[in-house]
Amino acid sequence: MRPLKDMDDIVEVDVCMSFVNAYKFDIVNGKITIEAYANIVWHDQILPWNISKYNVTELLLKRVWSPIFDLDFGEKQLNYNRKDLVTINYEGQAQKWNDLFFEIHCNINVYAYPFDTHFCSKDIYFKDYDMKKLRLRSLTCDEFNDDDKGNWIVSKSCSIINKYNFSAGFVKIRLHRNAPVKCFSIFLPLFIFLVLNMMVGYLPVESGEKIAFATTVFLSNVIYLEEVGKQLPNEPSSIPLLFWSHLILILLSGMSAVGAIITSKLSWKAEFARMASVSKNEAETQFIDTTNNNPMNNYKESQNENEDKCMENRPHHRKIELAMCKMMIFISLIYVSVMASLYCISIWGEDDF
Repeated sequence: MRPLKDMDDIVEVDVCMSFVNAYKFDIVNGKITIEAYANIVWHDQILPWNISKYNVTELLLKRVWSPIFDLDFGEKQLNYNRKDLVTINYEGQAQKWNDLFFEIHCNINVYAYPFDTHFCSKDIYFKDYDMKKLRLRSLTCDEFNDDDKGNWIVSKSCSIINKYNFSAGFVKIRLHRNAPVKCFSIFLPLFIFLVLNMMVGYLPVESGEKIAFATTVFLSNVIYLEEVGKQLPNEPSSIPLLFWSHLILILLSGMSAVGAIITSKLSWKAEFARMASVSKNEAETQFIDTTNNNPMNNYKESQNENEDKCMENRPHHRKIELAMCKMMIFISLIYVSVMASLYCISIWGEDDF
């Protein structure tokens, strides 16, 4: 029975949540493990005693009424140590500590990854949730342990709701990624891939490595996108900007590879045409040597004419290379500007906690 002299009264309960640590944040499955303590305080109208008579200020009792504190654990409850021992003083103020070690679901938002922020919420209620019997008067939350400075900046807020016939509390946990190290490891490869895409245009076809270099950059982008995808949720609520960044970068790499193939093809066609022209001119020169009285002068004139024709008929692959290089630089600048703007908008437009 509730510890009341008048059963029409309401037991008012105060809860203080002391968060010890938040760890094992699984961003892929959207779960986090929380370790905390809950201190439940209420007033017992039946058990106060006269301190001057008994000279006892506090008792530790086991078989006594206490509010059954519970959490909306969701799928999995790792550990919930509900202690039966209640501490009560001579004025009737009673309190009980509960050890909490549980796993909760989070609202995962990786749109601005790796500048992402996630929210996790948990309901706090009692078995006698009827406000006519028991009411949650206050809910306070202590800070997390500052000794654990990992990849996340953890903050929280607590609130209560006493509406209609329902009394409960709500704990909201905010996890903001400690971004500097993660950003460096993610955006540095993107920057390198972007520069390598532009370098494809500067690599001459005559080197014989243009297509291989462009293809290697393209495949490296694809493999890196697959590795980054393993760190993201299986079913994200919104497509991350990082995914779009990689997708556009892969498209640019594909364009560089196609351009390398086209310019190489034009270069080889021009080379075959030049070799055929040289062979023809050499044959004409030999014919002239047998019929002309001054063969050396005619040979030099024929060679000069051949070189002039080759220069006039020079293939357009050089112009195409230069045009594609300029186009890649222009597109890359636009790409960087747009992505930086979208990231800034997503970070500055983040909802207040």
